[in-house]
Amino acid sequence: MAMERMTIVGLGLIGGSLGLALKAAKIPDIEIVGYDTDTIAAVDARRSGAVDKTEPALQRAVADAGLVILATPIVAMRQVMEEMAGGLRENCVVTDTASTKGLVMEWAKQ
Repeated sequence: MAMERMTIVGLGLIGGSLGLALKAAKIPDIEIVGYDTDTIAAVDARRSGAVDKTEPALQRAVADAGLVILATPIVAMRQVMEEMAGGLRENCVVTDTASTKGLVMEWAKQ
């Protein structure tokens, strides 16, 4: 059976915590990939075991993912969505941790 990829975009407090929770759940055959523009956050997430690996390029991080979780600040979400849009596989589920949904849903539709 092939590994299923989950990608967490944004590896700060929320994204890192999500990664640790997913790892603690011991879901079989899941690879958790992380992406963050902050190299230190990416290294810390990998060292803490929150992600299996990190990718330095957003398009590579989301490639082949069945689930992408956006855990970035709301001010970065639109740009992140635009950058990753062409790299998502068909039927990929994208969700977010933003505290507001109106703007996020509008950006997602675009």
